Amino acid sequence: MLRRKMLRDIKANFAQFFSIMLLSLIAMWCYTGFQANVIVGNKARNDFESSSNFADGWIYGADFGEEALESIEAINGIKDVQLRTEVLGKADEKYNTAEMYCYFQRDTDVTLPRTIDGADFDSNDENGLWLFSRFAETWDIKVGDKFTVHVMGFDIEREVKGLIVSPEYEFACASTDMDTDFHNIGFAYLWR
Repeated sequence: MLRRKMLRDIKANFAQFFSIMLLSLIAMWCYTGFQANVIVGNKARNDFESSSNFADGWIYGADFGEEALESIEAINGIKDVQLRTEVLGKADEKYNTAEMYCYFQRDTDVTLPRTIDGADFDSNDENGLWLFSRFAETWDIKVGDKFTVHVMGFDIEREVKGLIVSPEYEFACASTDMDTDFHNIGFAYLWR
């Protein structure tokens, strides 16, 4: 009885029934699409951070040495420790004197950059420089080109050995910009 009434109501009001069903399907499709984007994006970011051994924390200070490194390593729960120097420099004028975060390091235990093009980061290569791929793409810099960065009064010219990405710079913005513009910001890994 109720089944026949339901079928009669659907037949009499098919346009309304069909439009509600269609809107429900579109709403579910949009919701699952947005959620899939968030879930897959989070998984990709977590995989990237895990594969590069992204640091859980940083200790900033001046004049850290091997003694400080050993003291920190001795703390219970600390797995990997690495010394590196971060200095804000500038690129040449032909690159709009873009802000360049330079990382000088000897080890590759923590926050290893992922190579997009060229050679993998070699912390023992004194003549190489590994440059942020988005900055290089914006300025049409290729592997093998010479690149100069001005840091603390020194002009360091090195051959670009590789183009890299790092989980530290998923989002980056120069101090003069309101939004990310890769004409104005980049980073480089160098031998220490």
